[in-house]
Amino acid sequence: MPAPDEDFALALAGMRLRYRTRLLELLDLLRPIRDRAGADALSSDDRDLIVQKSHQFAGSGGSFGFPGLSAAASNLEYFMVDNPQAAPAEILPQFDAFLTTAEVAAAEIEASGLIPT
Repeated sequence: MPAPDEDFALALAGMRLRYRTRLLELLDLLRPIRDRAGADALSSDDRDLIVQKSHQFAGSGGSFGFPGLSAAASNLEYFMVDNPQAAPAEILPQFDAFLTTAEVAAAEIEASGLIPT
């Protein structure tokens, strides 16, 4: 039977792996929206999804050891809420920062050796 510390470490590793999956799903969902933003073609549904997802990751990033992800997500969320009519080009700096930090967080989890080969 594993020691309590080992049980905790295994549980934490499992949570981080699931979080990586959520990050990869987020990136798959938001990259096409980022492309539309770059083409100056964001819909109101795109904007709503950006706010929703940035809010989710603003809350969860720090809990999984990624305060930079939380900060980038929070910056994007507040920018979108405070500037609902912002042109896509105005959104891109915050959006790109959020996507980049999500990519880095996913890569850090992968590099941690938690993923079975």
